[in-house]
Amino acid sequence: MKYEKPPLSIQEQSKQLCDRGLIIKDKGFAESVLSSINYYRLSAYYFPFQKDKEQHLFYPDKRFEDIVRLYEFDSALRVLIFRLVESAEILARMRITYCLVTKYNGPFCYVDKKLYSPKFLGKQLAIEDLEKQCRNFPNVDVRWLWDQLKEKDYIDKKGIITKRFLNINEFDINSIDEKVKKAIFKCFSVSPFQEWIRQMDSTLLESKETFVMHFREKYENPYLPLWMITETISFGQLSKLYAGLNSTNKKEIAKLYDLPHKLLGQWLHSLTYLRNICAHHNRLWNRVLEISPRKPRYLKDKDVWDNKIFSLLLVLKRMVAKTFDWEKFIQELSNLLKENEFVDINNMGFPDDWKKWLSR
Repeated sequence: MKYEKPPLSIQEQSKQLCDRGLIIKDKGFAESVLSSINYYRLSAYYFPFQKDKEQHLFYPDKRFEDIVRLYEFDSALRVLIFRLVESAEILARMRITYCLVTKYNGPFCYVDKKLYSPKFLGKQLAIEDLEKQCRNFPNVDVRWLWDQLKEKDYIDKKGIITKRFLNINEFDINSIDEKVKKAIFKCFSVSPFQEWIRQMDSTLLESKETFVMHFREKYENPYLPLWMITETISFGQLSKLYAGLNSTNKKEIAKLYDLPHKLLGQWLHSLTYLRNICAHHNRLWNRVLEISPRKPRYLKDKDVWDNKIFSLLLVLKRMVAKTFDWEKFIQELSNLLKENEFVDINNMGFPDDWKKWLSR
């Protein structure tokens, strides 16, 4: 079926909401809001007010102002949580940098391959790598592909790459589509380490930071010190750097958090996801997390973890800097929820005694 809905003017958008049963007493206010906020963005907040979500029909007593209040609550919640993410991000940048440069006693240690895992260096393949490359091909049996790669001696039973090919024509599994071959070829051609270096170089090339420009003007080194790198790259790139380290280095950094190293890596990944939601002003309220933090079995609060925003607050409780005023955050969050009692906090994963679980 082709999408053939025509674009609607602001006035037509307002009328459509009225036709679907939403009460709009102040037409000028509604049209002013719709002129400021994309109708599609606002539509994410319609659902709790609709009795028929297929036909988009609203309950008889629901008003346009109710939707705007929910939207404004979500906006305030994002601002509040973004400060937490900022603290956690800055701390992660500092700890990863400090741990590596002091251990290896060099500002350019990150170009030394001994810091990294065989997988990050492109020497080893995991079935998850194949799944990632083949995510756009739902009909592909990734397990079968994995077995074929072993049978053809491209990898051994542990995923260590034993044979490489320079182009897809050398790849002799003829029963798969050409596009799938190209996807698999990426696993053998460019290592995650090489890709990380490429992305880092691209970020630095575009950077207008004073310290970056000053370093390049004064020194001839092809790379910048790690403490400059980690203050310039994105949080996602930082998360990939940690993920690429060997287990010894990961454990030493994770020890600073008193967390298992695998758990810290997954939490950094989930916080990158949260940061992007906040930075792009996307909906937090009632969101089912696509990258939810892994629940640690050994923690007392393990029973209140789920795939909603509250679980990420439990992560942040353990990952923000000690200098961050956590109690002030709890008070501000409490005030926000009191001012918006119409919001069902359980839909965000909050238990009724949420303050107890967030206390430090």
